[in-house]
Amino acid sequence: MALKAYVPVYILPTDYKVEDVLTKLPGGRTLKIRVRREDVEHVERLRKMDGVFVIEDPNEIPPIFEKHLRQFREKDGN
Repeated sequence: MALKAYVPVYILPTDYKVEDVLTKLPGGRTLKIRVRREDVEHVERLRKMDGVFVIEDPNEIPPIFEKHLRQFREKDGN
């Protein structure tokens, strides 16, 4: 529904590169996760959609919020 209303969608997938990834579980154990070719293909399909933005680093999130907040304030006149 967001895309139909021209609301941009940002996703931070873990599956953007075929590889094995080690992740730490809440209890401290390590788990090996396999990122499959199919998983990466799904992300690439999303990346090609109008209005969907794939980000690969959590550090990209604050500037995105700042950009949209600034645009909102400009529209609102504040």
